[in-house]
Amino acid sequence: MNKITYYSQQYGLNISIKKTKLMIISKKRIIEGQLYVNQSPVERVTHYNYLGTIINEEWTNNQEIRARIAKARSTFNRIGAFFNSHNFSLDTKVRMLRCYVFSVLLCGVESWTLNEDMSKKLEAFEMWLYRRILKIPYNSSDILCEMNPDMLSFKPSCKEKYLESEVQEKEEHLG
Repeated sequence: MNKITYYSQQYGLNISIKKTKLMIISKKRIIEGQLYVNQSPVERVTHYNYLGTIINEEWTNNQEIRARIAKARSTFNRIGAFFNSHNFSLDTKVRMLRCYVFSVLLCGVESWTLNEDMSKKLEAFEMWLYRRILKIPYNSSDILCEMNPDMLSFKPSCKEKYLESEVQEKEEHLG
């Protein structure tokens, strides 16, 4: 870090200690680790928001998925008047849900590694959305028959398409 500070100062650039953060990403918890800029310690963080995605020390997606669910719920609530309206058919409401809410929820899904708990959270949120649209009480269990939920069914295909495009790009670059 001293070399970076030294060379940046030669070009008139200063590293802001307030904006600089340190995060060590490892599967094993690393307790020690400190960087200094001009003899001032750099703040160590456990998670960081980078380009709209939450990155944490353990490199898990739990915080990111929870944040996506919160953003999608907020989007749903903002356009809630549309979903409560009787002027639109159920098909139109589901299409709007997939267009506006699912797109917010599944942004960045290609990079997620889902465990069972996170899959259940996503499925529960999907059921919450459908129950709100259909005005079905929570003690009713027939929602699965009515809606045939499939939000997570296309998640692996998105990841496969992303990986295929990466492989093709590398093959074109190499050959």
